[in-house]
Amino acid sequence: MMRLATIAILAAACSTDAPQPAPSARTFFDRNVFPVLELTCASSGCHGSNTSDPTLPLGFIGDRDSTYAASVTYAGNFDDTALLLTAHPNMAVLSPNARDVFEQWFAAERAERGL
Repeated sequence: MMRLATIAILAAACSTDAPQPAPSARTFFDRNVFPVLELTCASSGCHGSNTSDPTLPLGFIGDRDSTYAASVTYAGNFDDTALLLTAHPNMAVLSPNARDVFEQWFAAERAERGL
C-alpha cells in the first residue's frame, strides 16, 4: 500500500502536464463573445447580416471572421467607452454575465495589443 502511494506521488511529481496558456483574444472571441452576439444581438433581428431595416445600421453579425473584424472596430480602445457596450441605453440587452464576457475579451485584446 505504501509503495502504491509512493509511486502515485512520484508519478504526479514527474508529470509533464504544464498549465496551458490562456487562449488568444481571437480564440476567446470565437468561443465566448461570438455566441453571445449570435444569440442576443443577431437573433433579435437587429444586428444580423440579413438586417434590412435602415434604422438599424449595425447589421454586422455574420460569419466569425467578419463579425470579429466589425467587433474590433466597434470595440474602440477595448474599454468601457466601446460602442459595442454603449450603443444601447443601460445595455439592457446584455446580461451581466455577457457584459463580463465582453470585458474579459477586451482585457485579452488590450494585453495582446499592448494597450
